[in-house]
Amino acid sequence: MWEIALERDARFAEHDGRTFALAAQNIRSLIMAAPDARALRDFMPQLSRERVQLAFPRSSVWLIDTPNDWLGMRFSFARALLRGEDVLTANEPMGTYFQSSQALFNDTTLGLGAYLTPLFASLTPYVWGFTALRAGGLIAVDFGQLLHGDPRATDRLLRAISTRVREGHSADDSPVVRQNAYGAALRWWCGRLNLLFAEATNLANYADKSGLLSPEMLVEKLLSLEQLFRHCESLAVARDDLHSKRVMLFMALETLGGLAPRLTWQVTYDYLKVEELLDNLKATMPEGVQTVLLPRAERAVAALRVVGNGFFIADRRDQSGHILLRGDDGNLRPVEMNVAIRLWLRVLRNSQHGFDRDQSRQTRDLLAIHDGHFPEALADLAWFFLLYLLAFPESIRRARPLST
Repeated sequence: MWEIALERDARFAEHDGRTFALAAQNIRSLIMAAPDARALRDFMPQLSRERVQLAFPRSSVWLIDTPNDWLGMRFSFARALLRGEDVLTANEPMGTYFQSSQALFNDTTLGLGAYLTPLFASLTPYVWGFTALRAGGLIAVDFGQLLHGDPRATDRLLRAISTRVREGHSADDSPVVRQNAYGAALRWWCGRLNLLFAEATNLANYADKSGLLSPEMLVEKLLSLEQLFRHCESLAVARDDLHSKRVMLFMALETLGGLAPRLTWQVTYDYLKVEELLDNLKATMPEGVQTVLLPRAERAVAALRVVGNGFFIADRRDQSGHILLRGDDGNLRPVEMNVAIRLWLRVLRNSQHGFDRDQSRQTRDLLAIHDGHFPEALADLAWFFLLYLLAFPESIRRARPLST
């Protein structure tokens, strides 16, 4: 495998060395194919000089290590405990002890891909790096610059048949990022991941009323955590399908509500409360890192207020700017704008099971007095709350009631 990778690399250097996407794919293949750490170490100077620096002159190569695979062992321990009262027999292969829900933990079995991909897509549709998996850790390449990740060359036929796909972003709206901010963002992200994993695998968080460990609560929390990162990865990569983005947003926020007890829909759909959380996030995140991680989050939070513009009937606003909403008794009552937005978003969230499932008078009134516009930037509210979870990992403590 290593010899094949080296031969492919030689052909790549001769013909395609300055193609960004191909360069990234080739570097990843080389890193993953190296037979051992020594081969990788011996080749890295050449790789950095002749490949990475050729394609990405301001790039850096990072090692993200998981010492002694402690994280994988904690996750494996949790899975093994799921078997509960099942008896392990002497003739049962050792590997089967840890197979419970194993396929749902792909990114803690080998590498941390799901936990790092959203980082490198933080300024989507631009990307600024990628990872290559290795047993016991992974290699990250930071381009040191933004590259436009325009997918139009590969999905032209899909665009022709879909009515939901819009044209891609313009290449001239590139965010302004501080010098050396990419490396700082990578360090911040990995440091916060370390704290988040420590909190998520802390057995004290999963004691039932009798003080005993609940393996089910532990595994469910870990599964939800990876799922949240997966949702945010999907939102970052599939940028042009607005319907899918809306669905993925609500899926992410529902997952978040199970992870963090205080981040319920009454909070995550309320622009007054979310703006306060954004201020808290800015206060704890280094300014340079903010230029890489916060632009999408800030646009998403601002989009929450924009939802209120959809209440188009002038007679349904009082002098204070409140929305007059009809209750189940048919009477109109003033509702503050942030509450009206929150209720309308809840209608959209519930519509994932069909708009005809909830036929209350209030739901039908909300559909009647709002024009239905869903700001595109609002989908990145999931990204904002992912950042918030990383900045405040203690928010996942006691994410569900104690078992009885």
